[in-house]
Amino acid sequence: MSLQRDNVTKPLRPYGYILRVERGAISGAFDRDVTSAYNGRGEKELKPQSAGRKRRQYGEGDLQELIANTGTGSHNELWVKGDRVEIIGAYITEEALSAPGARAFLKACQRDDIPVRILKP
Repeated sequence: MSLQRDNVTKPLRPYGYILRVERGAISGAFDRDVTSAYNGRGEKELKPQSAGRKRRQYGEGDLQELIANTGTGSHNELWVKGDRVEIIGAYITEEALSAPGARAFLKACQRDDIPVRILKP
């Protein structure tokens, strides 16, 4: 998942969910995309190609700094524990509104009474 700031960051995908994240749910946070995989214990970790590069990992208390350090037009990455998040809405980028997958996603959200926010470029 990633943190979004209108007119600064770019969503990772053209549509997706907006989540409420409980305190303590974030297990990793980076101001750019990283390559990761799950280890044998079911925990996410950096793959060698990302682990070899110097990457700052932010804590829960550093999320304002993380978003400030996310490049304009780019996205950041947060790793969260799935049992500690709740879907509270959805988003679709304005340019994706006509895409078949986005239309189906929008209809599913409307059917399930999930509010949808349209993100402008």
